[in-house]
Amino acid sequence: MHSDHTTSTPGARDSRRAFIRTAAGIIQANMRAGRIPEDGFLLLASVLALVPTLYMVVTALKSDEEYAIDKLGFPKAPVLENFRSVLVDSPFLHWMLNSAVLVAGSVILSTAISVLGAYAIATMRFRGRGTLLAVSTSLMAVPPVVMIVPLFVLYTRLGMVSTYSGAIVIYA
Repeated sequence: MHSDHTTSTPGARDSRRAFIRTAAGIIQANMRAGRIPEDGFLLLASVLALVPTLYMVVTALKSDEEYAIDKLGFPKAPVLENFRSVLVDSPFLHWMLNSAVLVAGSVILSTAISVLGAYAIATMRFRGRGTLLAVSTSLMAVPPVVMIVPLFVLYTRLGMVSTYSGAIVIYA
C-alpha cells in the first residue's frame, strides 16, 4: 500500500503544508502569554457551570439508600431505576410535550410578529415611525413582573387562564 506522500502531487503537498503552517500559526496566536489569564478564567467558569450537571447525573445513578449515606460521592453501584421511574412511572414525557408545544408556539408567534414589525420599521417610511421605534425599544426596559396583575385580570376576563393559547401569547 502506498503512503499519501508518495502518491500525492507536488501541488497537493504544497497546499497541505500551507494548511498546516496556517493552522499552526492560528494555534500559536491563540496560545500567546497574554491570553493565559483570560483562558484560565474561561476554563474555570466552564468547569463551575458544569459541576451542577455532573452532580445531577451522579445523583441520578445512586439508589435512595446510597444517596442517604453519601450525597456528594460517586455511586459505588450505578442504578438505572431512577431513570425508569421518571420516564415510566411519572408523566414526565407529557410534561416535556407540554414544554415543546409552548416553546414552539411562542417562538413561531414572536418571530412572526417581530419579523413583520422589523420589516415595516426598517423599510417603510410613515408618520410616527421614529416614535413607534422609540416606544417599542423603551418597553424593553419595563420589567415583566410589573405586568403580572393587569395581564391576569385581562386573561381572566378573556378566559385564557390555564390554556395553551394564553401561555403562548404571554411567552411570545
